[in-house]
Order: sequence, then structure tokens, then C-alpha cells
Amino acid sequence: MKYFLDTEFIEAPNTIDLISIGIKCKDGRTFYAESTCFDERKANQWVKENVISNLLWYGNPNSEYALTLNANTSQEKTEVFGTLDVIRDKVIDFVGDDTPEFWGYYADYDWVVFCWLFGKMIDLPKKFPMYCRDLKQLADDIGKPKFTAPKGEHNALVDAIWNESFYNYLTGETMNSRDEEKESVDKTNYEVKAGVKQLHKLLTGMRFEVLRKNEKCKYNCEGVVKTCYNVFPRTLLSLLNREYPERSLEWYVEKAYFIYKELQETYLKVLCDDCQMKDSIPGIIDIDQIKKIVENITEH
Repeated sequence: MKYFLDTEFIEAPNTIDLISIGIKCKDGRTFYAESTCFDERKANQWVKENVISNLLWYGNPNSEYALTLNANTSQEKTEVFGTLDVIRDKVIDFVGDDTPEFWGYYADYDWVVFCWLFGKMIDLPKKFPMYCRDLKQLADDIGKPKFTAPKGEHNALVDAIWNESFYNYLTGETMNSRDEEKESVDKTNYEVKAGVKQLHKLLTGMRFEVLRKNEKCKYNCEGVVKTCYNVFPRTLLSLLNREYPERSLEWYVEKAYFIYKELQETYLKVLCDDCQMKDSIPGIIDIDQIKKIVENITEH
């Protein structure tokens, strides 16, 4: 199961001191912990103003946890105010027997300070991975889509919950609000255009290679067009199928429709200016034909 992770920490020479940690599980449960072990004197002014001053329990005389170490656990959430050992044990309880898949955002330091809860890398619990997946890398692969920062950012749990929302946005999963649904559509356009851009690059390279080997432009361009229709679109959809295997048929149809629509412009860019093949380029494939193609892909 997916676990979305964020930490707040003090970055000092040769060490990273944990301040707080937030985890949002895909099943809806949350984990939030504040450490009692960090040295506030090591923190720079930015961390003091934006992180430490906003902690729920540390340094808050009105908090029920202010004078005692404590941990509250329910079906929905786990809250911890304690030492690193206590936080470690509660993380293990939170994950339980699950095989977790951790996700973070710019997660390098988050992952290091998280792993240090357990000691060395080889001391991680048996089912824990030795790496964290990074939403920033996923966003770059898709085309660097924008996503609004959360209110109350730099609180570890707020940011962990935002990480899950960002993941949903990047992968096209169902959102709750209308604004988020619109952002999901925008993301789809980013993704498809990124794929078509790569396709155009490949086709352009193929065209030059074919022209180099042959003299009759008509046959060269005809081969390119056939490749456009028969190979690359299906390959692109197959990759989407492997990357997002739990999507509905309608989801794939939408992707395919955008791809084929964009391919019409791609044809015109790839073919030579005086090529007779331009006159034989068909119109946009209708949605029923796309559905048949997608059904064939998703069945395999």
C-alpha cells in the first residue's frame, strides 16, 4: 500500500535532526509525530519561524502533551510526542504487516532522516523498501505540471496529505473537489502532449533515416504514416497501461482520443512539403474505433 511521507528537520553540518514526521496512508489513516530529541539551538531562523513555531505540542504550554510524553492511537490516526525510539516503534505499529510503498516530494533528506529512526539502512523493518519514490521525479517525467501548495505547509502531516493529493493529480486518480478535477484534466493534457512530443521526435528521426536510405519520398512518407498509426500509438498506450494498470476503459479512451487528435498535426510536420501522402491522411478516428483499439490493448 502507498504511504505518503514528509518530515521537518534541522539540517546541520554532518547530520539531519528530525523535528516532526507526517504519514498519510492510502487507506485514509494518518500518522503525526513530534520529536523531543532535537536541539532547537541548531535551527536557523527560517526553521524556527516556519516550522518550530508552528508545532502542535513542542513548546506549547497550552498543549495536553506539553509536559508529558504521550502517544494516542485510533483506527483513523496515530499521534506521538516522544523520543525517536517511541516514534520508531509507533511507525512500525502504524504500518503493521503491510508491505509499504513510500512516496515523498524532494524526498532525499526526508528518506534519510526517516531511515535513521531505525539505525542503519539494513536495520529497516523486513518488508520496508530501501528507497522512497519521489513525486518530483514523476512530475518531471510528465511535464512539470503545477499544483497549488497546501495551506499550513511545513507541517509534516499537512505536507504528507498534500503529497497524496499531488500523486492523485499526477496519475489522474479521482479528486474530491471540482477545482482538483479540473487540475486533473490539465494534467492529462500535460501527459498526452509530453507523449506526443516524444512521438514526434521519434518519427522525425525515422523520416530522416528512411530518406537517407531511399530515394522515393512517397514510399518513405507512406512508411512513416503507417508506423504512426500501427506502432507508436499502440506502444504509447501499452506503456500507459503498464504504468497505470488500474484505470478504467474510459480513462484509456480519453488518452487515446487526445493522442490520435494530436497525431493529425504530427503527420503534417513529419511529411515532406510536396509529399502526395498529405492528400491521403484520414480524419480523426472516431471514438468507437479508439475504444476497440484500447479494448484490445487492455485485454492483453
